[in-house]
Amino acid sequence: KKGNVRKLLIRSTSVHDEGEYTCTLGDQECTAEVTVIELPPQIHTKMQDVIVTRGDKATLEVELTKGDALVRWFKDDKELHFSEHVQLSIDGKKQKLKIYQAELKDGGTYSCRVGDQPDQVSTARVTVEEPEVEFVTRLPDVTLVPINTDAEFTVELSQPVDVRWLKKGKEIKPSSKYIFKTEGNVQRLIIKKATTEDQTDITCTAFNVKTSTKLKVEKVEIAPRIKVDSTPKEYKVKKGEDVNIEVKFTASPAPTDEWTVNGAVVKKSKRVDYTLGEESACLTIKKVEESDVGTYTLRLKNPIGEASAEMTLIIMQVPGEPGTPDVLEVTDDTVTLHWKA
Repeated sequence: KKGNVRKLLIRSTSVHDEGEYTCTLGDQECTAEVTVIELPPQIHTKMQDVIVTRGDKATLEVELTKGDALVRWFKDDKELHFSEHVQLSIDGKKQKLKIYQAELKDGGTYSCRVGDQPDQVSTARVTVEEPEVEFVTRLPDVTLVPINTDAEFTVELSQPVDVRWLKKGKEIKPSSKYIFKTEGNVQRLIIKKATTEDQTDITCTAFNVKTSTKLKVEKVEIAPRIKVDSTPKEYKVKKGEDVNIEVKFTASPAPTDEWTVNGAVVKKSKRVDYTLGEESACLTIKKVEESDVGTYTLRLKNPIGEASAEMTLIIMQVPGEPGTPDVLEVTDDTVTLHWKA
C-alpha cells in the first residue's frame, strides 16, 4: 500500500501459485491471470579437479538448483556405468561421484550433464598418482570411544617416515591434549579425554598418501561402581586428629552422594565437610571426637543405578601403665618377660 497504489507481492513463487487473482473495490473489480514458468534445473556449484593416490577414494561433487534433475555422468565422453568401484550418491540437490580404491586407469576427464541442455555441463579432471609410501595399516572408517576416555589412532607405514596428523583439515600440534608417538614404522596419535567437541574427521598424511577416520564420542551411561581395591575398610586415628575418608568410583552421568554414620545422615558443619568429584567422594572430619566414631556409609546414585561403601572410623586409645611382668624364660644372656593387657 503506497498512496493510491495497492500491490500484491507473492514471494518464492511456485506452480501452486498459478491462477486468477482479483482485486475488488466496492462494486468494482479487476482480474489478472498469473502463470508460473518453471525453469529447468541448472548447475549451481561446479566440480573441482581432484588429485588422489592409488588406493584412495576420489570424490567429485556437483550441486544443482533442483533435486529432481535428470543427470548423466561421463568419463572421457563415455557414459559411466555404476558399480561397487564407482558409485553415485544423491542428497537433495547435491550429487557425489565416488571412485573407491582408485587405480591409475581411473584417471581422466569426468563430466556431469544436466538433461539435454548443452550449457549445463560441469567437467573436472581426476589424477591418480603412484604412492611414494604405503600404509600397511590404515585408519578405520569410524573410531568410536566413550566420552572422557583417550582416543587412540594407529597407522603403520611401509617405511619409517614423518607423518602429519590433521583434525578437520587443520594440522594438529603436539600438546598435553594431543600426544604423538613413533615406534619404527608405527605412528600413533592419542587425544586425551575425548569429548563431543572432538568429534570430527582425523587424517594422517605422509608424502602424497593419506588415511582418514571419523571420530565419534558416545556418552556411555553406567551405574555407579565403587573401586573396592582402593577403598580402606577402617580408618584409625588419634583423638583430635583430622581424617579424610575417600572413596573412588566410576559413574556416568555424575551421581549424587549421601553420607550416613550409624544410619544417621551426616550434616555439614565447621568440623565436617564432604565433596564430590568426577571420580571420587571425600568426607573430611577435623579434630575427631568420640562422637564421630562409627560405621560410615556412602551411597552414590544416578538414573542408571546406585552403589554404596562402608568404612569404620576408630579412635586409637592411649594404652594404660603396664602391670608387673611375668618372667617366661631366662637364658645365659636373655630374659623373656610378659605383661598382661
